Amino acid sequence: MHDSMGRPPTHPNRLLLAVNDEWLAAVEQWRRQQPKIPNQSEAIRQLVELALKAKPKPKRGSKK
Repeated sequence: MHDSMGRPPTHPNRLLLAVNDEWLAAVEQWRRQQPKIPNQSEAIRQLVELALKAKPKPKRGSKK
């Protein structure tokens, strides 16, 4: 039984993510290149944040 005395979770939502070896290796390579090496979950969170902040590329064939 878990009591309420422990530290509250920093990230209360969990996500199960299935990936291939190549994708995971790329994440691990990026993770190890960071000044403060994040754990795997934090590395994925940081990469998603970077992607969400990135300017979208124009679609092919777009005349904009």
